Amino acid sequence: MPPGAIYLGDHIVPKLETLIFAVPPQPPVLAGEFHPDPGNQFIQIVENWEAEEIIDIGNDSPSISVGSTSVIVLLPNIYDDLVAFWNLNEQSGDRLDSIGNNDLTPNNAVGFTTGRINDAADFNGTNQWLSVTDDSAATDLNLTSTFTLTMWIKIDTLVNGATPINKGQLIFTPANFEYAWEFFQAAPLAPINLQFITNITVDTDLNVGVLTTGVWHFVVAWADNLDGGGVDNSPATFLHIQLDNGAIITGTFGNPTGTPFATPTTYDLNFGSSGSGGAFLDGAMDAVGLWHRGITEDERTYLWNDGDGREFPFE
Repeated sequence: MPPGAIYLGDHIVPKLETLIFAVPPQPPVLAGEFHPDPGNQFIQIVENWEAEEIIDIGNDSPSISVGSTSVIVLLPNIYDDLVAFWNLNEQSGDRLDSIGNNDLTPNNAVGFTTGRINDAADFNGTNQWLSVTDDSAATDLNLTSTFTLTMWIKIDTLVNGATPINKGQLIFTPANFEYAWEFFQAAPLAPINLQFITNITVDTDLNVGVLTTGVWHFVVAWADNLDGGGVDNSPATFLHIQLDNGAIITGTFGNPTGTPFATPTTYDLNFGSSGSGGAFLDGAMDAVGLWHRGITEDERTYLWNDGDGREFPFE
């Protein structure tokens, strides 16, 4: 279940409306309605679908007691500050944003293939990409001081410069892009690594190493207040990347809290290309998400799902 999930029977509802409480090791037996009134949050406990009692849980209590039974309360949070999520299940046409108005438009008939979860967008490495314009309907596409960008990716051919995600036109000049995942080869005989860069960290690139072709990989980039030692180093924020829920790689650049981790631009957000008619990706992408906060370790592990992945609404 998602950290902070809302359950309605066996279905997860991504809204602050109804909660089902499981009393381990029994199946769900108690239901409750969450009332998110600021300063007066409470849950109305229902047993056998009859009103039992109302319990004030404050703003962030992790559990309550009903009689002699301790019940874990799962307050929703994986959906908090989720500003865009593309399941990429569509087999043609626009790829829809499940959260906002950031639907992706295909350039040169982007195909589909079997994804990590359901279907995925498939790029031919020659002339195909997806894009959405950053205009008044898509302002959430800029990075904030804390953020998370997740994606599943499978590479058919490793190509130096290929760009799975780029909000911009070109990669190496900060004035021409905002943030990007890019395959990069530092020297002619060097490995082609997957790196994450922004226009304020272009000189401190972080990479997750070489991806195995023909295999689905889960990559995450995020910023929060934890430094490379996992210590809260507020008021700075630090950039992290992770491959397949493995080791966390942290940059040394401490960005002042409250300052966006990339200078905002109005460039298009592109999947499968740099967006400038080049740097095309030969491979597939699935389940791409953007949060305006650094999601937690539990949330990243939940989305990883032992390598099977999850897409919105994260059931």
